[in-house]
Amino acid sequence: MFTRIGLFLLTNLAVLILAGIVMSVLGVNPARMSGLLVM
Repeated sequence: MFTRIGLFLLTNLAVLILAGIVMSVLGVNPARMSGLLVM
């Protein structure tokens, strides 16, 4: 049970980090997208 929750959190964290890297590479303003990342 806890391993599944841990994997879920790790996957979400990896997706957020990847999204941040992609947005910084594409030049998207991170301040505008911070509302999305909070969700």
